Amino acid sequence: GVASSITPPVAITAFAAAGIAGSPPIKTSLYAYRVGIVKFLVPFIFVYYPVLLIVDESGFSATDFVLTLVRVVVAILTLSSALAGFDTSRLSWPEIAIRIIAALGCLIIVSQVHWIAFTVCVVLLVASRLRMRV
Repeated sequence: GVASSITPPVAITAFAAAGIAGSPPIKTSLYAYRVGIVKFLVPFIFVYYPVLLIVDESGFSATDFVLTLVRVVVAILTLSSALAGFDTSRLSWPEIAIRIIAALGCLIIVSQVHWIAFTVCVVLLVASRLRMRV
């Protein structure tokens, strides 16, 4: 979709949703922006990880593609849950900070950093799912 539909000042979708929900339009559009901000990372992800474009000229490797895709998806899930302040339950401020740092660490090109951050993200996401079941 188009990012302007959820981000201020246009935020036409957020304003329509606010009208339906009976909530303040500006507050709704700012919350939609927080949830949708990861949409703005996609072009940068393609720049730093051209293997995701599946272009043979960049030295495409199926293994690199799958590993990078899984890592980026986990990073986006972790970052969007942190920015929303909610996963399977409301997140505390320290948990939000840890998720943001770990998610951004997943996107760093240095493999020693991004695999440690990836592990932290997976542990956070799995722990959140396990807490939900208890």
